[in-house]
This record gives sequence, C-alpha cells and structure tokens, in this order.
Amino acid sequence: MRSLKRWVVALIWLSCLAYFADMAFFFPHRWQKSLVYGNGPEIGVYLKPHMTATDFAREVKRCKVVDDADSLARWLRRLDVDRRLMPGLYRLRRGSPWEVAHEIAEAEPELLNVAIVPGEDPERFLQRLKKICSFPDPEVRMQEALLRDENFPPALRPFLCQDWRNRMAFLAPETYRVTPSPEGLEELVKGASSAWWESISERVRDKLDQLSDIAVLASIVEKESARSEERGRIAGVFMNRLKAGMPLQSCATVIFAWRLNGESKTTLTHDDLRLSSPYNTYLHQGLPPGIIAIPSIDSWSAVLEPEEHSYYYFVLKSDGEHHFSRTYQEHLRAQKEEGRNQSHK
Repeated sequence: MRSLKRWVVALIWLSCLAYFADMAFFFPHRWQKSLVYGNGPEIGVYLKPHMTATDFAREVKRCKVVDDADSLARWLRRLDVDRRLMPGLYRLRRGSPWEVAHEIAEAEPELLNVAIVPGEDPERFLQRLKKICSFPDPEVRMQEALLRDENFPPALRPFLCQDWRNRMAFLAPETYRVTPSPEGLEELVKGASSAWWESISERVRDKLDQLSDIAVLASIVEKESARSEERGRIAGVFMNRLKAGMPLQSCATVIFAWRLNGESKTTLTHDDLRLSSPYNTYLHQGLPPGIIAIPSIDSWSAVLEPEEHSYYYFVLKSDGEHHFSRTYQEHLRAQKEEGRNQSHK
C-alpha cells in the first residue's frame, strides 16, 4: 500500500515538473504573450522602407519610447526581429529596451490602403486622400511627391511636365499599401509609377516625346466608355478627327470643364457646350491642356494602338455600347434611333 502511495506521489510530482517544463522551456510564448510590456500611452513610431533595425531603434529613441537605442537594436537582433521588420506605423509604450523589443516583435504595423482609381480626376483623388490620411496636409504632400522627378522611373523623367495633375496619368491604377505618413506618399508615387512603366514601357519607348499628348487622349478615352473592348475603336475615332483637323467634340471634356467651374453635370444641353474653357473640345480644336481623369492601362493601350477604321462619330446606345458612324448623316440617324437629341461627338 505504501509502495502504491509513493508511486502516486511520484507521478504527481512528475506531472507537475512536466507541466512547468512545458510552460517555461518548450512553449514560452504562452506566458510571454500574457505580459504587458511598457507603460503609459501609446506613441506612434514610423518604420520607413529600407530602414535597418539600428535605424528604427534610433527612431524609437527619438520618439522617446526608449532611452538606449543601441541596447534596443541588440535585443531586436537577439529576438530575431531585425530580419522580419515590416514598414508601417508601430504603436509602442515607453519601457526598457527588452520590453520595447518584445512590443515590436508582437506588433502588427499599420499600413494605409490607397486606391488609385481609373476614371477619377486628380482633384477628387486628393479630396479622398485627405479623408483617409491622419497626418496634416496630405493633398499638399501628394502634389510635392508628384513633382519630384526622382519618384518616377529614370527613363520617364526627361519627358515629365511640370503639372502635378498630368503626372498622375503615369500612376498605374491599383490599391497600394504604404506607410501612413508623408513618406508613404513618396512610396505611393514610386510604386505606382514603376508599375505603370512595367506595363507600358515597351510600347512607349519610341513615343516618349509625345507622352503628354498620349496621356491626355487616354484620359478622354477612359471617360468616354466604360467598356474596355470599345476603347480602341473610340481612340480610332479621335485619331481620325485629329488627322482631319476636326474638333474632338468630347462631352467628357466639357463635363470636366464644368466641374472645374464648380458645377457637376452628367448630361449636357446645347447651352452647356458654349462654356468658355480650354477643356471645351467643342469650341477648341486639338487636345485640351491636361488630363481629365486617371487613365487605365486599357485606355493607354487603346491610344497607343488605336483601331484603324473610317469612323468619325459615335453615340451611346441604351445597352451601354456605342454606335459608330462614318458620316454625319449616318450619325444623325443613329441619334434618332436611340431617341437622342444631342450634339454630335
């Protein structure tokens, strides 16, 4: 009986030892994660792209989260955090280098999702940017980032105009994850312009001196049709008009002109077409002075390789497609069939 009791006691002790060994040595994260590192309010610290662990440790010290940057850098290396640091905003509490290193190891850096939307005009993009950014004057910072030539691919730089709006044409529409800081907007321009160059470069290398005009026409094509399969044909219509010395007569440019004038319009009357604006392609021949929207890669492709045909007119049909015509008389008949009473394009 005594022997049995000894075995029971021994088993209990062994179970306890195994439990504590498991907790203390094999799965330390079980108790480490329950610890609260640091104290006081959270302080935001930005880890910028290409920062090393040492650079970030110095930035953490500059933000007064820790007193010893060298010690923090050593702890980041010991915890093997230095090799997996991700850019973003880290919210940290003030503490010892050991505590702050553990905070960083367990933190999920915050990133800002910025969508560049095809068909959106540059001013509206800035308005949206202002709503999603927490730092001051993001619209000013974005314009500054766009005007820095070094944020664009080297081959593109000599052909960039000095208007920040037109430079937005060279950003590939996509959603980008960037640091939620002014520096993040520099990342955005660099990343989006590189993506644009990768998509377009092979087709524009021999047309770089015409790039601004191509961008303007691509923006007009973008606004004239929501159907990518029609854009090559629409680009062909505008190319035919330009070659013939005819005005483009794009309703999209007039709608944009009214927006610049402070009025939002979706349909146009004959009186609306008399608006005095360099963007009114009913009154002025040739291309307007700048883009009217951010063109998609599809619209860039349509203008770089327009469909060859003999159409000079098109009218929107009720199903969302367009009817294309070779003569004005044919265009008028198409308008009548669609129950429209609008000026020709």
